[in-house]
Amino acid sequence: MAVSVTREPREKASPAIPPMNVRSRIGKLRERLGRERLGGMLVTSLTNVRYLTGFSGSSAVALVTARRCLLITDGRYKDQAAREMAASGVAGDLEVVSSTGRLKTIESATRSLARLGLEAESVSWATQTELAATLKPELVATTGFVEAIRLVKDAGEIARIERSCDIADIAFAQIKQHLAEGVTEA
Repeated sequence: MAVSVTREPREKASPAIPPMNVRSRIGKLRERLGRERLGGMLVTSLTNVRYLTGFSGSSAVALVTARRCLLITDGRYKDQAAREMAASGVAGDLEVVSSTGRLKTIESATRSLARLGLEAESVSWATQTELAATLKPELVATTGFVEAIRLVKDAGEIARIERSCDIADIAFAQIKQHLAEGVTEA
């Protein structure tokens, strides 16, 4: 069944979607780290890495401290990571290392910290054990730090949600005439 997904023109052009305020997100995380007396946090959930840095690749961690945001990824993403962080307005450093160099980079960047938060829901037991054996700071399990920030949407996020709803409404209006009982996937 072919379905035309053309849209009826609106009387006015859609307003421009405001940019998302990615830059402010790290500051909000730093406030939480300060309240919890953590010197930094190793963000390992790719969803949270993207939320904080704008980086959309499939392999990275972000280390956020009071003074630094460090995105660590591998050579496949060198150009992409730099481009996406810059486009997001995130002031941070980028380290491109092999998978074996990642731990050494984290160790070097956390030497001066007393306590380091780890995302408890995305760090495996093997990774936590390896980090505990290698890193100087006390490792502290954290839950929901970045997710709590993600709950509050900025104007750019709200505009994107609203636009997505508009698109879904248009698609549903165009497809609903084809819906009937007894129709199969075939």
